[in-house]
Amino acid sequence: MDSRTIIAQTPGTEMKRALRMRSLASHMDLGIKYLLPIEVNALIEYLPSLDQKMFIRTLWNTGARISEALALTGRDFILTQEDEARVLKRRGASKTEAIKAVTNPLTFRDQTGIPLLAQIVPDSSYQSCIMIRSLKTHKTNKGKPSESTLKALNLSRRLVPLLDHQYISDMKEYRYSKLTGKDRLSLDEPFWSVRSRQTVLNWINEAVLRAEKDGIHFSIPISCHTFRHSYAIHLLNAGVPDRLLMEMLGHKSIKSLSVYTKIFALDRLSGIELSFEQENAAVLLKNLHLGEI
Repeated sequence: MDSRTIIAQTPGTEMKRALRMRSLASHMDLGIKYLLPIEVNALIEYLPSLDQKMFIRTLWNTGARISEALALTGRDFILTQEDEARVLKRRGASKTEAIKAVTNPLTFRDQTGIPLLAQIVPDSSYQSCIMIRSLKTHKTNKGKPSESTLKALNLSRRLVPLLDHQYISDMKEYRYSKLTGKDRLSLDEPFWSVRSRQTVLNWINEAVLRAEKDGIHFSIPISCHTFRHSYAIHLLNAGVPDRLLMEMLGHKSIKSLSVYTKIFALDRLSGIELSFEQENAAVLLKNLHLGEI
């Protein structure tokens, strides 16, 4: 693979325009540095292990902050209706709890027989998501949490829908192997063994070096936060409304999106021709009033 191969996968004019917008964005006050989707996927190819690939793909598919991604547990990945039922049934789990397959819809009920799920939908149409919480409010004191603590935990949670079917399919297989393998995890243990932001940054830097040796060069420095910026721009370009994106990113104020929307208008409208001029406007307007049009 070389840089010519990567560029060839995206129409030339669109690729050049996207790169130009990205260059302008990085030089603005409070400008952000982000990768195009084709660049993110190229970088992921140079990560050597499945664990590294799935971690970075999770950052890319959710826009999670690095601290939020490191705090994820197996229970936070709500990929099937069975996962949803577990979340609704109870919050905690013992260290010995193992993931169990549920095939009978009648089991999607609580101990009193009340259905946990409003309806059973085909797996192909189920909306998978990830429950993300802030690391600052993730830890609680020993014992029963107070009402204020529970409220803070609930407020810190957000459900981020997963939109890429390939990622969902791969994550189902990956999570199953981790929860049922030789060194299986419980549902409430940290999902990845990595604990440090620096470790993840080392992965990225090493992948960048491997890509450079292969003739692929990224024109911006890449950090753990780059994938969050890239996710936001990708969703904005797809037409996701600002307030919905705000919730998905975990922003408390719509003003927090200004860093993205400052460049979004230039990016989204680039190449669009819209006339603001009208020849013979006065004559046309006069005839309109006289009923001659």
